[in-house]
Amino acid sequence: MTDNYLLYVHKREEARISDALDQRGILNVALAQQPVVPALPKRSPLIVGLLTLLLAGTFSFSTAFLLDYMDPTFRTPDELAIYLGTPVLAALPKSGN
Repeated sequence: MTDNYLLYVHKREEARISDALDQRGILNVALAQQPVVPALPKRSPLIVGLLTLLLAGTFSFSTAFLLDYMDPTFRTPDELAIYLGTPVLAALPKSGN
């Protein structure tokens, strides 16, 4: 019987609080909760910067290598001679310094 009385008192108090909140126009009340530790650790900006530089360097190097590998031009007379299967009779020197 005591449990029923305590339940009744508790429900009556909740109803009183709800009525008071309704009179003041308060729609929702949330109780403050204890903060929790984040699931993911915070990474330092130094580690993020180094990882970014590593990834950017890897991407740049692989892109440059791929573009150089796929370039169809001949760079030396020997490459042209191997490709054509005949000797190169003359070649113009590269102009520049």
